[in-house]
Amino acid sequence: MIDAVLKDRYEIIEQIGSGGMSIVYKAKDLKLGRYVAIKVLREEFLSDADFLRRFRREAESVQRLNHPNLVATYDVQVTNPPYYIVMELVEGATLDKILIQNHLTYEQTVYYAAQMARALVHAHTNKVIHRDIKPHNMMIDANGQLKLTDFGIALTVSTSTLTNTRAIVGSVHYFSPEQAQGKPVTEQSDLYSLGIVIYEMLAGRVPFRGETPIELALKHVQEEVPPLQEFCPDLPPAIENVVMKLLEKNPEDRYESAEDLLEDLESLLNAGIQPDIERLKKPKPLSTAEKAEIKRKRVMWMRRGIISLVILLLLGSIGMVANMLLFGPNGDAVTVPNVQGRSLTDAVALLDQSHLNYQILESVYDKDHPEGTVLRQTPAANSQVKSGRIISLTVSKGIELRQVPMVVGATERTAVVQMQNESFQVKVVFEQSSTIAEGTVIRQEPESFKKIPMGSEVQLTVSSGLQKIKVPNLQGKTVAEAQNLLLEAGFVLGDVGVTADPSQPRGVITAQQPSAETELAKGSAVHVVENQGAQTATITIRFDNEKESLIKVLVTDSYATYPIRVVYENTHYKGEEPLTLEIPIVSPATVEVYRNGKMELSKKF
Repeated sequence: MIDAVLKDRYEIIEQIGSGGMSIVYKAKDLKLGRYVAIKVLREEFLSDADFLRRFRREAESVQRLNHPNLVATYDVQVTNPPYYIVMELVEGATLDKILIQNHLTYEQTVYYAAQMARALVHAHTNKVIHRDIKPHNMMIDANGQLKLTDFGIALTVSTSTLTNTRAIVGSVHYFSPEQAQGKPVTEQSDLYSLGIVIYEMLAGRVPFRGETPIELALKHVQEEVPPLQEFCPDLPPAIENVVMKLLEKNPEDRYESAEDLLEDLESLLNAGIQPDIERLKKPKPLSTAEKAEIKRKRVMWMRRGIISLVILLLLGSIGMVANMLLFGPNGDAVTVPNVQGRSLTDAVALLDQSHLNYQILESVYDKDHPEGTVLRQTPAANSQVKSGRIISLTVSKGIELRQVPMVVGATERTAVVQMQNESFQVKVVFEQSSTIAEGTVIRQEPESFKKIPMGSEVQLTVSSGLQKIKVPNLQGKTVAEAQNLLLEAGFVLGDVGVTADPSQPRGVITAQQPSAETELAKGSAVHVVENQGAQTATITIRFDNEKESLIKVLVTDSYATYPIRVVYENTHYKGEEPLTLEIPIVSPATVEVYRNGKMELSKKF
């Protein structure tokens, strides 16, 4: 059990998350008076060298990083248990939960994608490859700021790491082809995974689906990515081109760096500016020769595995013969008793009677044997060994209990994956609902947070759907007209945002969410954006003092679908002519000017 107060400083309040390697708690920093998140390595892995190595690697990686789009790290403890990492507490939701509940517009998708790219620019600049980019590892706070987290399998780039192909890590739905093949990961591997995330944000699904991880991995290697136009007919080609470039099979055909990706995304965010479409290549399918090479390597790996097994069996037989020849039937040799299936107490007594010593090699969970039962022994029973030999024992820890995750409100797919990740069997039953969306978990049995034996069955009751109708086209209508149309169709008017577009008539709707013809549950809210016409904020910036000035101008208003936008960012030098900016805004608005990272001006309009 974790102490109520860690290091006499961090007061544990409640558990807020868990993963295969660690548990995350909300805590209060008693020294600074702030709330934090603390990731603690699970107790069962304290003696596991591999998990300790991964946890320490994560601590090393996150300490090197400091960026607004990365969860900040405040403190680490990796020298003695309990091992933990103290992080920024982000009040918000993970992107996967947001995608369950909301449909993002194309503009919002590009806005969040740009933030992801900024996070990767910083990580890659510091020679850190994340290796597990997925919506679950992206937090979005109440201000709409995205923060990348969970560097548990991150890799620090070096000559040795770039040639290490011993392990395949990451989430299979977001695998790059090179990860699926067990090849070295690079910065381009993170970019491919990010492309999968953006694809899912736009299409509402990942590009590849399969019954098994192997099937999914092969699809990443061999199959063409389904065009986004199949799921988003009105998607601007410039956005699809960016995504398809990220999802090239060959890493060399993707973006060269996260900086290049960010440049194109920021171009999309600026009105009238599009990425350089000419250099955005179409996906290149695998050639017949490439497919044949993949098949050849797969057969070769299977053959190597069989040969290795035969060698091990032969070596084992040779060792048994050598023992018999060395000791013979008499002399200083004893016969190892069979202690498998006995309690540890009985096993130790039998070994002592035979003048043999023992050591517990490992303790493992085993659902078929009570705690303290000897599962395996080395050397084997009836072997001839010297008196006083140490017999290595593997002892059962009994059946492992796992905490049932809370999945009510999640999609069926997400819920099943979470349960399977905790090694539970899943039974899905369907139930009609007039209030809960199709594919959403209504109830679970057993209830969340209850500890039950690993491998137990968990039943999920999933909604079989709601009555769905098409959303009417509201663009060009007034708000009053739109409200009447929605009521007639069986919907309600949701949020009314504003924009300032001089090219559109004043007082009409220029955008809606969901878009026209989208099938939506009856009674749902439809959100609209009303054009209020353009306004201008004028500011002047001088360059009299600072030798070099990095000027960044931010505007907070309702001009676009995101509340905070960067309208200017450039470097100027002492003696330059004053800079006058005329910025289109929607009042009320706040304009902030930053010089070399420090706020110089904050003005309301």
